Amino acid sequence: MVPPAERPAPAQGGCRVQWVARHLPRAEARFAELLDDPVHAEVREQATQLADRLGLYLPAATVLSELQRLGMDPHGDEAQVLLHAAGPYLRRGDWFENAAVDGLQQAATAVDEAFARDPAPTSDALLHALTAIGMPLVTAAVYLRSARTGAA
Repeated sequence: MVPPAERPAPAQGGCRVQWVARHLPRAEARFAELLDDPVHAEVREQATQLADRLGLYLPAATVLSELQRLGMDPHGDEAQVLLHAAGPYLRRGDWFENAAVDGLQQAATAVDEAFARDPAPTSDALLHALTAIGMPLVTAAVYLRSARTGAA
C-alpha cells in the first residue's frame, strides 16, 4: 500500500511529476482546509482517534488490521485519506511512520539515548525508552526484535 503522494503519476493526459510537485502544496492546503470545515468534524475525530491508536511508528500489519477493524479496505481511497489525515502515515518497508512527528527518527533516537546512558541496556530499559515516546509496548517489542534483524 503506497500513499497517493508516493505513487508514480501516469505520464498520460499531461500529468507529469513536475506538475504534481508544483500543485501538491496547494492540494494539501485545500485538503487541510476541508478537514477544518465543521462538516468534516467526524472525519477529523476519526483521524485523531486512529493516530492515537497507531502511535508514531508501527508494523504495516498492525495498520492493515486497524483499518479492517474500522470496516475499511486498507488499500482503498477512504483508508488512504484517513491515514493521511491521521498523520500522514507513510509506508517505510514493512512499517508505517507518522511523518508529522518523524516517528522513525524518534524511535531510533530513543534507543540511541538508552545506549548512551548504558552501553548494555536491558530489554526493559529499551522497552521503557520506546514506550516513553508513546510507542505501545507490543509495538516496542516488535521494533526491538526487528531492529536486531535489520527489518525495522
